[in-house]
Parts: sequence; structure tokens; C-alpha cells
Amino acid sequence: MKAKIKQFKEIWNNKIYHSIIILGFYAIFFLFIFLFLSFNKTQPKVYEKNIDSLSLYENMKSYDYKLSYTKDINKTVTGTYCNNNYYFVIDSDIYKYSNNMLYKNNTTINRNDLFLDILRFNNTDIYNLIKKSILNETITYSNYKKQIYTITSNEYYNWYNNTTSNLENILITLTIEKNYITKIELEKTNDFKLEIVYENINQVKKVDE
Repeated sequence: MKAKIKQFKEIWNNKIYHSIIILGFYAIFFLFIFLFLSFNKTQPKVYEKNIDSLSLYENMKSYDYKLSYTKDINKTVTGTYCNNNYYFVIDSDIYKYSNNMLYKNNTTINRNDLFLDILRFNNTDIYNLIKKSILNETITYSNYKKQIYTITSNEYYNWYNNTTSNLENILITLTIEKNYITKIELEKTNDFKLEIVYENINQVKKVDE
């Protein structure tokens, strides 16, 4: 041990080795500082924007959708909304609703209850319905969340066809992914169930006619 101490003193007293040792200490010191700052560098804070999913829903410019309506019979409609026009398919027939006119395979037809149902459930009207509702619960999952609303039957039927009803409340369930509403479910026990699934929100630019 004494020999090692003596050897270190000899090296330390040597001007060349002394300078090398000092430079080595400085190198280690600055390397430590660099690593410390690198690992503990303050990252810029990312503030989550307060995005209103309902407003995004109301202002959707285009989308593909699938509407399933269950009451006395089951109805399923697939369609697209783009450039203020509604396009949808029922039993292989192609329909278009534009400027308050309904077309079936490019021929003008009269609207009946089925088409009134389909056209009534557009995003603007459903938005107005939700605004009349009461938010009861929000359930958050890893990649999406659900919001559950209730609305009185009286409010619903007044919105739907200007009639009144004093029956039980109607549940409205929203599925929200990345701030966008991708599914809406309306349900009244032992009466009806409606489900609308949205895809390609604000991505549809043109529909081939």
C-alpha cells in the first residue's frame, strides 16, 4: 500500500502526468454534468387541449356511417354524408337526399316514414337532442370513453315527431375516440334501439354517383 502511495506521489509530482490527471478529472466532471443534464432535461409540458367532442360532432363535414334501427322490424342503412348531401343504400338500392329532394337510383321519389327516420338522425339534429339531455356518467377506458345521457320521453318525441309521451327516459350513449364521437346509441327499454357508427370523419371528399 505504501508503495502505491509513493508511486502516486511520484506521478503527481511529475508535471506531465500531473496535467494529464487534472485533465482527466475535468473530463470526468464535465461528462458527469453532461449526462446529468441529458437525463434530467426538463421536457416541454404538453397541455391537453380542451376539445369539445359535441362541437366536433355537430360540425362534421363528411363521414361514412352505418345506422341500425330496431323497433317493429330491423332496419340497417349504410351511407355517406358529403358536400351537404346524404347518400345511403337499402336493399341494394342507392338513395340520395339533396336540397330537400329524395332520389332512388337517380329517380325522384316521395319520402315515407322510413326515409324520414333515416334523415332525422343526422348529426346536426342529434347534436340538438343531446344538448337537451342530461349527462349522467362518463366511463373512461384505455383508448376511448363513453358518455351516458338521459332524456325524457316527452323531450325525445317532441324532438322526433312533435308528439308527447310520459313514458320512461331514453338513454343516449356516446363512444368517443380521439375527441371524435364514433358511435351513438339511443335506447328505450321494450320500445326501440338505434345505433349509428361513424367512420372516415371529415375524410370523405367525393362520392361517385
